[in-house]
Amino acid sequence: MMPYLAKILLYPIKSLDGIEVEKATILDRGALEYDREFAFFDAENKFVNGNRIEISYF
Repeated sequence: MMPYLAKILLYPIKSLDGIEVEKATILDRGALEYDREFAFFDAENKFVNGNRIEISYF
């Protein structure tokens, strides 16, 4: 069986849902452009993720 790319998902905000795109640019450092560019931080400047805190959004 020949391998194929079924879909590309970008996660612009780390720990939230991704969005499916038809194409993406791979940057020099190997990451996808627009992937995980933003994140949430708490008042102590610690990264907030779904493993440490329940995140609710619309």
